[in-house]
Amino acid sequence: MPHESVPVGHGADDNVELRRWGTPPKFDFIPKPHWDLGAELGILDLERAVKLTGARFAVYWDSGGEAGTRTGKLHA
Repeated sequence: MPHESVPVGHGADDNVELRRWGTPPKFDFIPKPHWDLGAELGILDLERAVKLTGARFAVYWDSGGEAGTRTGKLHA
């Protein structure tokens, strides 16, 4: 249950930014979303993840899974 101080919203666009750490990077190119880049590199399979688990999950392949376990971002 959210804390009483959390504003009610209907989606991600209603989120309120309270603070920001550092300055967002500036690129001389248009960065790709991680889901597109991961699929192009063959390390994410979001379509298979939806069939297995539903929305908001990913199946990691090859170096994608290795990178996640090395950084502690994936949990068994």
